[in-house]
Amino acid sequence: MVMNPPDDEATRFLNAMVTIEVDTPEVLAVFDDKLVAAQLYDLVFGILATTDFLAMDEADEREAIKQNLRVQINGSPLLEEMGEVTNVYFERFLLQ
Repeated sequence: MVMNPPDDEATRFLNAMVTIEVDTPEVLAVFDDKLVAAQLYDLVFGILATTDFLAMDEADEREAIKQNLRVQINGSPLLEEMGEVTNVYFERFLLQ
């Protein structure tokens, strides 16, 4: 994902790769559906794209973002009570 997080002082750039860990094979199978995968991408992208630059430049802030992503995905209708997201990982998180 490539986006410009909001910052009042400059134009910023975020390049992130997000990996989601789930608790059941059924949830993993749900994410194989192209529509669900697009909805998941849109949800994650929306959260990252609206998070202020200054709220994501420290390690503890990125940890809070991962927890927020987990909560938001689990609270969305994407999983249909089949299981839950247990962890969110940033494989790449380049913020400039």
